[in-house]
Amino acid sequence: AGPLALVLLAARIDASTSGRRQLLSLTPILALVLVGLAPAPVGWGLSCDFNPGGRLVGITTPAGSVCVRSADAPAIREAVALVAANPGRRVAFQPTALELYELEVTEPREDFELEVARATQAARIGTAGDPARARALYRRFGSDPTKTRPSSEALLRRLKKGEPLPRVNSLVDVANAMSVQLQVPVGLYDLDKVKGELSVRLGAEGEGYTGIGKERVNVAGRLCVADDDGPCGNPTSDSARTMITIATERASWIYFLPVSDEDIDRTAELVAVFGRGLVRMA
Repeated sequence: AGPLALVLLAARIDASTSGRRQLLSLTPILALVLVGLAPAPVGWGLSCDFNPGGRLVGITTPAGSVCVRSADAPAIREAVALVAANPGRRVAFQPTALELYELEVTEPREDFELEVARATQAARIGTAGDPARARALYRRFGSDPTKTRPSSEALLRRLKKGEPLPRVNSLVDVANAMSVQLQVPVGLYDLDKVKGELSVRLGAEGEGYTGIGKERVNVAGRLCVADDDGPCGNPTSDSARTMITIATERASWIYFLPVSDEDIDRTAELVAVFGRGLVRMA
């Protein structure tokens, strides 16, 4: 599979019966290609230049042009059209999701200054992660990362300008420090404020929420995190409705891009020390 395991839930797409049937017949790796998150599978070509007998045909997908068997082309074209025509539909999105519990969140702690210094140094000497991964995620969903920046890059740019890392509370501070160093957007959601289950999907027309310290955040057509009451976060900023406070005891932590086992272990270590909580894979 691709670097980001994103597979369309075909059953959630409101289309014709035949359209759903054809989309359901596609393999997960094909769905990855259709939304531009993986290269073409083995056996597909990027060019139809070598086409003995005219049995191959070129198809344009968000991942680029691919060459497939003529017999498969109609179903694939319909699938591409269904993907393009259904913004706001739910997607099965598998970033690194952690569940935090038995938390004891406090006001910003003085003993976290060493982690702040590490994040600041990584930003200023160039040892932080590559912002290109988060930018690519935005572009794949039609967002311009230079206009609405991933939270990880916004923090990085802030530190590079000599501004301090924002201090909010003992858990959010951990998230910000890890986000800067890895250059991966982090979403944090108080699970006692979440209605139902969290999912990641594309925002529908007119959807948005009140941001933390901001006015309304529009998520129409953008990747967002939502519960039964609607969107509550995205890779740029989270909502006031599900924000982390010193009263938070359970939380969902979402890395919007894949991270290593070592990064997960480091996250769990910092959450245990500064959030006084436990971590498990969601």
